[in-house]
Amino acid sequence: MRSERKRPEWDKLYNLAEWGRIKERFRAEYPLRACICQAQDSETGQQCNQPATEIDHVIPHKGDWFLFCGGIDFENLQGLCHRHHSEKTALELSGKTLKQRRVIAWCGSVPIYAND
Repeated sequence: MRSERKRPEWDKLYNLAEWGRIKERFRAEYPLRACICQAQDSETGQQCNQPATEIDHVIPHKGDWFLFCGGIDFENLQGLCHRHHSEKTALELSGKTLKQRRVIAWCGSVPIYAND
């Protein structure tokens, strides 16, 4: 029998009507970031470009309302396909993280990355 993982206290934020409104606004205002998977191959840097089925928090919010709402101009939200969202979530729950490229600005819907 598969054991159920204990869900964090802040997970209940996803049940709020506000989360639905946030996702709707994000999709309306930033359709390219919201509707096309933003995951990038760590080797080639190429974007997945599959249709996004999930709205993901770039930086896990862990209950921080500002990050949960997407930050300023939704810079903490991105669209991911189901596969990439599942992989990212599994890594985060295991305590590991994906190597993230740090976004320092947006030019329209195109991210500008730091040279870390």
